[in-house]
Order: sequence, then C-alpha cells, then structure tokens
Amino acid sequence: MRRWIWIGLFAICAFADVRVPLPWSAGIWETDANPAKKWEGFRLGLLWTEPMEDVDYEVVGFAAEWGGKRYRLQTVFVSAFLDSIYRSENFELSGALHWNRFSIGAGGTAEIQIVPGEASWARFVGRTGISAELISHISVGAWGIFPSDFEENSYGGEIFWEPSSNFRSGIASLYRKPKGWMFGFMQKMRLGVLEFQGEVVFPGPKIGVGIAFNWEGIGASFGVHRDADYMNSKMAGLFWNREK
Repeated sequence: MRRWIWIGLFAICAFADVRVPLPWSAGIWETDANPAKKWEGFRLGLLWTEPMEDVDYEVVGFAAEWGGKRYRLQTVFVSAFLDSIYRSENFELSGALHWNRFSIGAGGTAEIQIVPGEASWARFVGRTGISAELISHISVGAWGIFPSDFEENSYGGEIFWEPSSNFRSGIASLYRKPKGWMFGFMQKMRLGVLEFQGEVVFPGPKIGVGIAFNWEGIGASFGVHRDADYMNSKMAGLFWNREK
C-alpha cells in the first residue's frame, strides 16, 4: 500500500500539475507553453533534474525544434524514474503555421506510466494556441491544454513587448483546474554575444535564470530552475537562428 501511495503522489505532482520546461528556454517556465510561436532555424536541448528530498527520482528530457517563415515543428521526449518502482515515458509532437502577423499552433503528448510487473496506463494531452503581432512591438497569445480525461484542463494568455531583438519582456497567466491561477513574469536582454533571461512564476514560487552565447545566430545556452513545489532542474541547448 505504501508503495502505491508513493507512486500516486509522484504521478500527480510530477505530471498532472507541472510541465517540464523546454531545454532551450534557459530560465523560462510557463511563458513558453503556447504552441503558436515562431522559430526560424534549428535547436536541440537536454534537461535533467536534481534529486528531490527523501525521494529517489530522476527526470531527463530531450527536445528538438526546426522552422521557417511559414512553419515550425517541435518534438520532445521526457523520461521519469522513481527508484525502480515507477517510470513514465512522455512523447510530444507539435507545430505551428504562420501568416503575416498571425500564428496558430497545435500538438499532443502521449503519456505512458508504468509500474514494472504491476500495471501500466496511458493518456493523451492535446494543446492548441494562437498568437498575433500587434502595433508598437506588442504581441499577444492564448492557448489551451486538454488531457484526454478532461479533468485537468488548462488555459493561458500572454502579452509581450519586444522593441528590438535585444530586449523582450512579458507576462503570462495560466489557469489550471483544479489548482487555480498562476502568473509568470519574463525578461530577456541581449548584450553583444550574451543573452540573459529569466522568469518568476507565482504561486510557488518558480524561479529560472539562464544565459546564452549567440554569435551571428549560432550559439549555446545554459539555465537552472528552482521550484518550491516540485522540481529543481538544469538545461543546456545548441541553436541556429536564421533571424539573427
């Protein structure tokens, strides 16, 4: 019985309420959740967690993304292990299409959770989103996340101000049933070949900081996250951006 209690608590905390950050979004948590985003180029990333107090678990994630002026495609694979009594395999595929100042995006995640020698179960999580570039360097977006059981739907909105490629600031709100509202504040700044970015999410808080080295659109990034509720993680990525 105790074994199943630990498995249940881990599954609920790790996957029902917490979304693993994308590895190349060094320092960013929730404001990278909208699938209707643009990226012209290619990037790879790796994410890994630090040990959780009194629980022997590990999460490792790998992601790849490529895109052009009219499209974007992304794939993410995440494995989680709780000692030898539980593991989870998550595979996500998403994409976006762009027309002038508007973008639409959609994707899905297949979650397979396994108790070796005991049982396994699976569910599908769908994701849709839209975004638009407005006047005065302002962009807005909205998205929804819908598990196959429809018991933990999430809805989000975002607004960003990006006066140049060297500065970006934004706010995102997310409503998660039954947890309620979350708010994220993101900042990104570029100085020469260095990019600094970070985010604070409440309640929690969740805090992320990251740094990237960008030379004519080619570079690497590294970030760390601290989550009061669940996960401490690190991430590293390589990228090529045709816009820079």
